[in-house]
Amino acid sequence: MFSDDMSAIASFEEEIDWIKERTKCIVILALNHKARFGGALYDRIPCFDFSYPSENERREFLKRKVQASEIPFSESQINAIVRQTENASYRQIKKIWNDILFSLMEKENTQLNKDKLIAIPADIESSVKDVLRISSEGPRSNLSMFGW
Repeated sequence: MFSDDMSAIASFEEEIDWIKERTKCIVILALNHKARFGGALYDRIPCFDFSYPSENERREFLKRKVQASEIPFSESQINAIVRQTENASYRQIKKIWNDILFSLMEKENTQLNKDKLIAIPADIESSVKDVLRISSEGPRSNLSMFGW
């Protein structure tokens, strides 16, 4: 499956070995697909896993966003976003949040007053549903390289 990566991975492993032998530095490497590197990476450097935010962490993150925006999102709307963002990073959750706000700004009844959005509940509901439906359909065209 990842055979195309093997020469690049071998070169990378050689570089890691060279760095370890000749320098005293810290190398920080972020991987989205650590399985592609196989066991050889773990023999060379210590690896740490960072988990996605839990359901409660996602809910608190979104509640802070709602509080800062002063837009009256309902508890059920927040819960829908929390469910939709399982196994998502904070960056991905923020993108969904921003997409919801951009969708809301396009609604006819939404107004901007002193840098605050003023929206009716029906438009909030519509924006949440539209964005969550798009997100649940998976990656869009060439945005897939960014995880959405």
